[in-house]
Amino acid sequence: MTYRYSALLCACVCACVSASESIGSSTDHGSLSLSLSLSLFLSVNNNNSSLSTDHTELLQIVTAQTRLAIGNNNKNNNDNNNKDKNNNDNNDGAARQKQQTADRAATHARASPPASAASPDVERLLYIGVLSAPRNKENRQRCRAAFVSEIRSGKWKGVTAEFIIGHLPYQTTGHNQGSLPTREQLKLEEDLVAERQQHGDIIRIAMPDSYQNLPDKVLSLVRRSFEQGWQWIMKIDDDQMPMMDTVLRLAKCTACSKYIYAGSYLWDKEIYASQKGPDGSFAKYFSGPGYMLSYALAKAVAATLETQSAEFLTYGSSSEDVDMGRWVAFAQAQLATNVEYKILRVSQALEPALGHMRLVISTTTSTTTTTSQQQQQPQQ
Repeated sequence: MTYRYSALLCACVCACVSASESIGSSTDHGSLSLSLSLSLFLSVNNNNSSLSTDHTELLQIVTAQTRLAIGNNNKNNNDNNNKDKNNNDNNDGAARQKQQTADRAATHARASPPASAASPDVERLLYIGVLSAPRNKENRQRCRAAFVSEIRSGKWKGVTAEFIIGHLPYQTTGHNQGSLPTREQLKLEEDLVAERQQHGDIIRIAMPDSYQNLPDKVLSLVRRSFEQGWQWIMKIDDDQMPMMDTVLRLAKCTACSKYIYAGSYLWDKEIYASQKGPDGSFAKYFSGPGYMLSYALAKAVAATLETQSAEFLTYGSSSEDVDMGRWVAFAQAQLATNVEYKILRVSQALEPALGHMRLVISTTTSTTTTTSQQQQQPQQ
């Protein structure tokens, strides 16, 4: 009898060992083998009480070891599952972050103009850049009341207007590192930030805003405008307003692929010494309060001949309108193209009167190419 029980016990032990070995491949199979082996042996044992104590202890030891192995394997499987889950979560998180970055970039691209337009945009007809100094808030308010707000409301399709403003220069001399703005400058900057956020019609450029820097400011305006694909670009001072009927007629009826330079008053000969460059030469130009460039001419001035335009100290002056005349002349000579000078009343002055704004109305609009002697000369 003892021999028969020993054989049965050995069979159960072998089954337990087999169950332990199968744990590596399948915990469920190992658990099933162990359960069947124990059930078989206990069934026999219940019917035969003569099983020795040694056999029982041996069986208990094998059973405990097998269960421990299964438990450890279950724990390892759970750990591996958790690692896989964490890796999947990390991968999902990285994918989501990548997608969010792509979505933000796409949104920005849709909301922003193209970085560099290879050709004019059919939906961007006319850009009006109003040059304004940081302290000229009163002038900007008058411009908003006169035309800026109306233009930006969408009254004229494909037309916009913005104020172009730099910053006050640091009040230091020499090579001073770590210079800080004065309290007045800081207060003015804070006011400009608030004004920009309130109206949304101000473009800030990173350069000192002074009369001496006006050529740089105009070059920045022209380059930014043509890069955004604007077909026509108008520069105007913050004490002027555009003659919308005139400028729209030009923009809509003339191809922007032509080299067009238009303004209210053409200086076609030297009157003042300030109109000459360092070499004593003179180039005809339109007076600074307001003038227009076609896309083709703007691209020639601010991109094709960008380096030569930036070297204006060798031939120009601090007068941006005088320099523009030279830039246009360079484009005409170096690109072997014909620039058409159009004398049009593109702007008029804004003047306050009795606490209200009064527009100086022009009753006639010159559309001919008359010489400067036939027009009233503006102040130089």
